[in-house]
Amino acid sequence: MTDAVADALAADDAVKAVGGYVERDGYVYDGERDTYVIACPAARGGQLVRTGAWVRAVWRAYTAGGLTIAEVTREFEIDRQTFEGVKRSLALTKTRAPWTDEEIAGSSVDALHGDAIRAKEREALTRAERDEWRRIKTDAHRWRVWHAAIRDAVAELDLPAVTATRARVPATAIGGGAVVVGLSDLHVGKRTAGRDHTLTAAVDALRDHVARAIETAAGRFGVPDCWVVPIGSDLLHADTEGQTTTRGTAQGAQSVGSIAQAMREAVTLMTGAVDELATVAPVVAVYVRGNHDAVTGFGVACALAERYRATDRVDVRLDEHPRQWVRVGDDGGAIMLTHGDGPKPTRLPAVVAAECPDWADYRRTVVIHGHLHRHSLDVAGLVTVGLAAPVTADDWHRHAGWVGAVRAITLARHDGAGLTDLAFVR
Repeated sequence: MTDAVADALAADDAVKAVGGYVERDGYVYDGERDTYVIACPAARGGQLVRTGAWVRAVWRAYTAGGLTIAEVTREFEIDRQTFEGVKRSLALTKTRAPWTDEEIAGSSVDALHGDAIRAKEREALTRAERDEWRRIKTDAHRWRVWHAAIRDAVAELDLPAVTATRARVPATAIGGGAVVVGLSDLHVGKRTAGRDHTLTAAVDALRDHVARAIETAAGRFGVPDCWVVPIGSDLLHADTEGQTTTRGTAQGAQSVGSIAQAMREAVTLMTGAVDELATVAPVVAVYVRGNHDAVTGFGVACALAERYRATDRVDVRLDEHPRQWVRVGDDGGAIMLTHGDGPKPTRLPAVVAAECPDWADYRRTVVIHGHLHRHSLDVAGLVTVGLAAPVTADDWHRHAGWVGAVRAITLARHDGAGLTDLAFVR
């Protein structure tokens, strides 16, 4: 055996190939050169010449590595017909040991035993990677489906890009600061406990509630520097065609309408609200990832970004980080928007301190979140506002006793120094 062959095999976990010359029905092995000459009709001249390292790698990949024929051909850059010829000549099957006959002849039992264990490890990793690839493909398909649904929804609604927005000034114009219009946890597509109603009826009730909130905001806060509106944050009740949440919790019995219908209704609801708010002051619409609607909520945000792409009156932000920051004024004022299903309230101060942008002052930061619906809290000097939800309980919430939350839309004003006003529109 040559030094090169010995070195190559030593790197292969101490499994050794026998030296000398071996001739079998389907191939010839030259141990001195560590080379295989394999009968293969698909190869030029009917023979494929490969190094022993290559044959051993293919052998392990197909037997102990768990790779399919398609994966082997991609990994080793050969066509399927060539691999089929190699497999036939080497008598290679899934049930063979992970070593060539030459390795077995030239190795000790201990060396083969140790390599078998490592082969099992490699197979486990291969299977895990394959499962991860399948998950990625599933997610990619899911995103393509929703992208098409978004495009179709926008086309059917005939919402042209907005290039300008009329402005009106309310009679009472306090002005300044940023006002959060808390359109969080609207749960479009959710059924009310004990009621038999349509999706349209449920959304009409939400639309009336949102209109009252906007009217109150315009009268109470006048012309702020900007309105801040969360998009997503459980805007929709479900996230899949099977009516499940992002994490797979079934919502079918607690839902009305299909998911595509719910997305269309959510788009019209939010564009109507943003259009109206933009007549008073600029709007910063921020995608906030919810636990019910990470995909569908993002889809609605994308539809809004398309609608308002040609105007600077509305700024739609599509960053997918679970915590989003909005600047208020020039002295470090900040609003952090999050859904509320992440860190516990007691951990928020540490999270805010760690993620606080360079321009933001921790002492002038107000955290705005949904999900938990606790109103204003002060935790370690950090002011947090839990947005109320305008929807009623479904059967599950009523059964669990979650029926005491106030049905309202929260309005919160940040003047640059901190929270200065809070209102709840029922």
